Amino acid sequence: MRIHFFYYEFDPRVRGGMGGFAHVWQLAKNWRSLGHDVWVFSPATGPADEQSPTRLVRIPVIPLPYLRPLSAYLLSFLFGLFSSRTHRPDLIYAREMFSPLLVLLARCSGCPLFLEINGDSFADHRRRGASALRRRWVEAIQSFNFTRAAKVFAVTEGLRRTLIERHGLPGEKVVALPNGADTDLFFPRAAAECRKILSLPARGPVVGFVGTFYEYQGLDILIQAAPAVLKKFPDALFLLAGDGVERAAWEDLAGRAGLKSRFLFTGQVPYEKVPLYLNAMDVAVAPFRSFRGETSPLKIFDAWACAKAVVASDIPALASLKTGEEKWVAVPPDDPAALAAALNALLSDPDRRERLGRAGFRHIQNGHRWQDVAREIIEHVAHDRLR
Repeated sequence: MRIHFFYYEFDPRVRGGMGGFAHVWQLAKNWRSLGHDVWVFSPATGPADEQSPTRLVRIPVIPLPYLRPLSAYLLSFLFGLFSSRTHRPDLIYAREMFSPLLVLLARCSGCPLFLEINGDSFADHRRRGASALRRRWVEAIQSFNFTRAAKVFAVTEGLRRTLIERHGLPGEKVVALPNGADTDLFFPRAAAECRKILSLPARGPVVGFVGTFYEYQGLDILIQAAPAVLKKFPDALFLLAGDGVERAAWEDLAGRAGLKSRFLFTGQVPYEKVPLYLNAMDVAVAPFRSFRGETSPLKIFDAWACAKAVVASDIPALASLKTGEEKWVAVPPDDPAALAAALNALLSDPDRRERLGRAGFRHIQNGHRWQDVAREIIEHVAHDRLR
């Protein structure tokens, strides 16, 4: 099949290697490995990403407020329409966009539209205090797109239920399909070896985070928890790999708390080097804030693929990860004391760290690799085409 894959990210602060890009390239790569012809249409807000698939159509955008999203949506439609005339797709697959143009593009191209939803945009607008008019627009455009899509893929079961209830969608139309891990890239390696490569201290526990520095990631909670951890483990290092809008504020917070020497902010790291950072850790941490919402965190899957113990906030989006054998330590969100206690307990218990890491590794190998996710989407597409 020929798949035209549309990616919405027109924010120049979001760069290649961050979670959303990894998701796109992983699906594209694995669909190609299954024999499909994949074209990715992505706004050109920076240099081409090194993970880009062979057929990458870069959409120009006007780098001005308001015009950036409008130009991204309109030109994505026009580029898609032109491409469909010369290379007609069998389906259009897209991450959620606040525009009806993809529905129109699918109609003009004569092929079905499959949508992927990675978070509750309506709830996020409400949390950030968006006007009632803007919230109504978001809800209306979502209903328009969701009801006309052949299938909607939601990254958590909670998000699936929300979409069904809010928009009155048939249950069989919305599929819960979490993210996966790239097990060709993410696999266990000796911590000592990885620390040496990264020039990290050979001794002392390492608590680490890899991700985009957005408020909902909760690294301020980790910084507040750090003194209690350092009281028990004075040589502990907090390794924070990534970048984003909150980085300067969090670096300042760590400095004002007198923790600058114990926190290493690496900045954005190349995606292919992320496994080195994860494998250098004793514990991977995901201190999500309570308002994170329904998303499927790549960082936890990647850590598990490296057989690392994980401490994460006990938020509804992670409820499905608590089934089966114990794979991670859940702590109340927004609670530095609880986070510190969990980290201290886990750092004191290497056997439990190893047990949790193995359980997480088994979870990934048992149907949660990116090739499994890509294959399941194709199976749903094939089923719909036979109906």
